[in-house]
Amino acid sequence: MHSFLVQLEKFAPVIQNAGSNLKVKHPRLGFLNATQWMRFTVVHLKHHMKQLRRIEKRS
Repeated sequence: MHSFLVQLEKFAPVIQNAGSNLKVKHPRLGFLNATQWMRFTVVHLKHHMKQLRRIEKRS
């Protein structure tokens, strides 16, 4: 997952230049622009990383 985050950072300049009026629908969160999708992806990834750490502690 760390490598995914590194790859995601490579797209930061492209995402910053994306139009804020260009949006794609998320099933629960409604329409998100590229910056919002990036933020959601980072938050979601961190959530899964926490889940994996909890699972590892149980093992």
